[in-house]
Amino acid sequence: MGTFIQAVDGTKIYVEDVGSGQPIVFLHGWPANNNMFEYQKNLLVEEGYRYVGIDYRGYGKSDAPATGYDYKTMASDVNEVIEQLKLAN
Repeated sequence: MGTFIQAVDGTKIYVEDVGSGQPIVFLHGWPANNNMFEYQKNLLVEEGYRYVGIDYRGYGKSDAPATGYDYKTMASDVNEVIEQLKLAN
């Protein structure tokens, strides 16, 4: 299921959150999005894990603001996803 998580600066970060059980967070490289993990997602869900795929700001379905592409801001975006989805372990 896809959802949007609001970052500290109001940017909407798109997240695929599928399955249940132990969460595994996937972070894509440049210039992709979380769709690059399609095969891993399907296998993990079949094996009883929770797949959480994040589209970084400016990629995939996430908002593309003019600023915020530094490591500190992007790490903050990932932290917001982890906190708002209440991911643990």
